[in-house]
Amino acid sequence: MKRISVFVLGMCLVGCRLLVDVDTPQCTKDVHCTGLFGPDYMCGDHGVCVEKPPPDPEEARFACIGQPVEVPEKPKSGEVHLSVQIVDFLSLKPAEGVTLNACSIKDSMCATPIVEGATLDKDGYASTDLPFGFDGYFEATGGDYVPALFTINRPVYTDLELAGPSLLTATSLSALAATNQDTIDTTKGVVVVEVVDCNDEAAEGVVIEIDGLPDLSRFYIDGSLPNLNLSSTKISTGISAGGLPRAVGGFTNVPAGFQTVHTTLEATGEDYGRATIIVRPDTMTFVRVYPGVVD
Repeated sequence: MKRISVFVLGMCLVGCRLLVDVDTPQCTKDVHCTGLFGPDYMCGDHGVCVEKPPPDPEEARFACIGQPVEVPEKPKSGEVHLSVQIVDFLSLKPAEGVTLNACSIKDSMCATPIVEGATLDKDGYASTDLPFGFDGYFEATGGDYVPALFTINRPVYTDLELAGPSLLTATSLSALAATNQDTIDTTKGVVVVEVVDCNDEAAEGVVIEIDGLPDLSRFYIDGSLPNLNLSSTKISTGISAGGLPRAVGGFTNVPAGFQTVHTTLEATGEDYGRATIIVRPDTMTFVRVYPGVVD
């Protein structure tokens, strides 16, 4: 019994020392705390591990700017599945008669499609399997719509479902341009840029430019109409089926050829994301820009 009592007393003394010895710091670096308590802890004042404060939601929206895109393990099939919704700009219903081709970025006229003739389902989605890491573009044609190209500024490494282009007939496009005293030059193209944040949500306050073309007529969507007086993207819910919030801007009468879309944060001037796009005469080019990617 005496031996057990001494053992218990010794354990108590050791335990008490661990609790009250504040002269020896727990940590000098955050890694010490993550090793002791997990990833939610950091090294605080006086060398004591403390729980990390919750992330600022506003900062989290743009935390991936300048960060490389994470490349997941390639699936055994070597393919990813992509679904793109294509609707009529005015009715926001599926764009009837439209089919979708997938094209290599090196094939500017899509003479040899990777995927050809994908049709829309009842909800307006065109679905197709693509090679893992696909970095090309899509060509949407048919119905009475102005032909359209659609791309995103990062390779496709995972299955993806996107709200894609909202198409216009030539008459509707001209009427929309006329609301801002603009006219459409059919020897050139229209570029529409959607900007999303690190959470894949609409990104407000982003400035959109095309490198080397400072004098283009630029608009940002406000509600459901183009507005020439805005200085950066604004959240709008009137241009997508189901009222999905989107942040969209663009340019009329862009010279045909390869162009580079460049975006920056209006508040700081920080580079946001870039995208290389193809512009064709009498065609609308839609591009979805994610932050943190420099094309």
